[in-house]
Amino acid sequence: MAQGSRARVRMQFNDGSALDEWLFIESRDTWTDPLGSHKFDAAPSRQRVFEYRDKLQKGELVTLFVNDANQGGFLIQTVTTHISKGGGVVFSVECMTPLITPYQGSVDPKLSFKSQADAPVGNIVLKALGPYGFDTEIDGDNTANVSAITGKPLKGGASPRAVDALKQDQACAQEGETAYQFCARILTRLGVALHCNVDGALIIRAPDYGHDPV
Repeated sequence: MAQGSRARVRMQFNDGSALDEWLFIESRDTWTDPLGSHKFDAAPSRQRVFEYRDKLQKGELVTLFVNDANQGGFLIQTVTTHISKGGGVVFSVECMTPLITPYQGSVDPKLSFKSQADAPVGNIVLKALGPYGFDTEIDGDNTANVSAITGKPLKGGASPRAVDALKQDQACAQEGETAYQFCARILTRLGVALHCNVDGALIIRAPDYGHDPV
């Protein structure tokens, strides 16, 4: 969509500065894709070209806002610079959620778990993803997360899922497996998927079949 036609979008950095001049924005978020995809084309005014060039760097963690509603933290993955026919500079940027790091990074090959009594899946997931900075309690309230992203309370959404109720009797890392693949192999059997919520923490999500799409 063209900037200004439907929403105000800004990309905010850790120092509080923000970029908000966009030609084109394309966002994709599906239950089956933990990374999402947020693509931006920016043609800043001439006096802001160097600001955009310096800020838009691969690996930079940014926060996206749509109409002042926080969409979450995202890592810049690619930045391509073009010179337009009119001599202006166009930056093409793609961002993904912080799960891109365990999605690409390997799991500890020694990671394994076996218990006489089923263990909470959340504990297993945190062991696998802890080396990538995910070390806080896993969220199970997707309705509250959607409400935060849209900026409007979601009525009739699914009740929070009790993450501790998700159990697994054993888990063992496989050769060549990424950290996210290890977790997904367990969670998929339980009908849920792992994503990042608006605060950057891990969240367990499942399709809400009893509610209209948002």
